[in-house]
Amino acid sequence: MGSVSRYPLLIGSFATHYWFSEFRKRDIDCYATPSVWLSIRNNSNFDIQLAVKSNGLVNICNIQDLDKIELYGVKFKIADPEMLLLIKRIHLEFVDKWIKNVKDYIFLWKKGIKPRASYINIFKERLIYLRKYRTKLNKNRSVDLYNSEIELSDAVENREVDPIAAALKLMNKESVSLLSMKC
Repeated sequence: MGSVSRYPLLIGSFATHYWFSEFRKRDIDCYATPSVWLSIRNNSNFDIQLAVKSNGLVNICNIQDLDKIELYGVKFKIADPEMLLLIKRIHLEFVDKWIKNVKDYIFLWKKGIKPRASYINIFKERLIYLRKYRTKLNKNRSVDLYNSEIELSDAVENREVDPIAAALKLMNKESVSLLSMKC
């Protein structure tokens, strides 16, 4: 991994669009370590999530050898497709913007993106943190009770079904090893 990052890490739709031009490009989301955050915090063009050791983002930000891009006078490292897939995988377990995260995950999955083995343990730290502090879903009903994407999305938002099982149903796959990532 190397030393502490001097650059914020560009994630989300802007980063995905960098790799796949057909993907939507909306806001500029990034992770930033405290020293980097101090230098960009007043720039209203960015949605910045502070990366500290306790929330599992510091090691993600410190991954080296990533492409770089400059936006609004700030140089960013760009999350590669494998990182973006893992970020989306982590977000599948939680209610926030679930259907968007499923669609983004499916987009990357259909592009043949697979996670790098070296990234999995780094991202598990983040998943452990989120499982501890974010709203979990109740997972007590079968996804087979829902026939449409809208019904399934509502069921996830209402915490009625397992979001991973719902994502698999939308993907029409019986198993995808990354979706069953255990911590």
